[in-house]
Amino acid sequence: MSDVDVDMLERKAFDLSESGNHTGAINCYRSALKKRPKHNTALNNEGVSLEKLGRYTEAMECFCKAVDIDPYDAFAWYNQGLSLFYSKNYKRAEECFGKAVTIVPDDVDSLYIRGCSLDKLGESEEAMKCYDKALEIDSSKVLHSWWSNCNSHYHIYNF
Repeated sequence: MSDVDVDMLERKAFDLSESGNHTGAINCYRSALKKRPKHNTALNNEGVSLEKLGRYTEAMECFCKAVDIDPYDAFAWYNQGLSLFYSKNYKRAEECFGKAVTIVPDDVDSLYIRGCSLDKLGESEEAMKCYDKALEIDSSKVLHSWWSNCNSHYHIYNF
């Protein structure tokens, strides 16, 4: 399989994932990874598709491999942190988002969810620092995330 074929497989996998066919995407990513086993983008995207199917352990394995291959891959740290956050492992999630922010200091998503993790850990002052910094960088994106969370909480708790 040539590099062009691998690139086409990855593109196909991405398109399948975007259309909701995560099983097909995973199969394509795995085929591509047989040729390029240390390709972080494919590992990260496979992990995202696995998460969409509720296969969290396998997703975490992809994110961990990506971090092992490239400890400076902020996207891999972010994905790993998000997985941990949703599994309520807030301490480890905060650590992952912290690493992502160290690599890409203006990553609004990592800052915001790091703040959410800190908030869950009862560290409100540190959480506020993350929120403030994220707001300084891109207030519209943070406010959209905050509003989405408020709506989710409203529907869950029926306030």
